Amino acid sequence: MGRIQTGKRKRQWTPEEDEKLIACIEKHGEGNWQALPKPAGLNRSWRSCRLRWKNYLRPEIRSGNFSPQEEELIVKLHSLLGDK
Repeated sequence: MGRIQTGKRKRQWTPEEDEKLIACIEKHGEGNWQALPKPAGLNRSWRSCRLRWKNYLRPEIRSGNFSPQEEELIVKLHSLLGDK
């Protein structure tokens, strides 16, 4: 079975859109996602805004390589817990 197409094409987020989303969340908080796109000035769905924030823009998200200590901890925990 294939995925149902809704007619909307996925498009990349621009740096300007990211800035608008960040500014709106800093001003109003993360609460009401369904009301967020309009005051932020974004032509995006609330789901798209929420996913962009949660998966890419949150300040807690760290990208890059693991430190040697983190890598050692991961290997140690994996040997104890397996793939859980």
